[in-house]
Amino acid sequence: MVERTRGYALRFEIDASARQIWDALVTPQLQAVWHPAGLEVDVRAGGVWRMKLDGRTEREAHIDVCLPPHRLRLVYMPTPGFEQQDAVLVDDIIIDASREGMTRLCVLGSGFPPRAEWVEFYTRVQAVWRMSCSRLKVLVEKMAGTA
Repeated sequence: MVERTRGYALRFEIDASARQIWDALVTPQLQAVWHPAGLEVDVRAGGVWRMKLDGRTEREAHIDVCLPPHRLRLVYMPTPGFEQQDAVLVDDIIIDASREGMTRLCVLGSGFPPRAEWVEFYTRVQAVWRMSCSRLKVLVEKMAGTA
């Protein structure tokens, strides 16, 4: 039997334009504010996204879709400490208008095996994204003058 992988869907309504959110995602000076653990991005299809979760774990992804200012898909390289054949981890970052007149930022993660040895990592990745996107929301809304 094939085991189903786990994923997450994080959604944030932000009172700013898609371009303002995109710029905060990809500008190094602004990245340092919303993700202070460390982020390095070569924003283009075929580029690299390196994101530190904390002082001990860094994730590196290949950017396979880059559609400014609306979509960035990250396909992660194998994660140290985990069996390499276990999973292909993906984050799909989507920025789009919502019905309420705000802009919706979604981070859709997938590919996490449901086994016990992945639970702590899966939980930590979600927590880091949730905290970073919350900071991003506050930063962008302040810059847009809507906070």
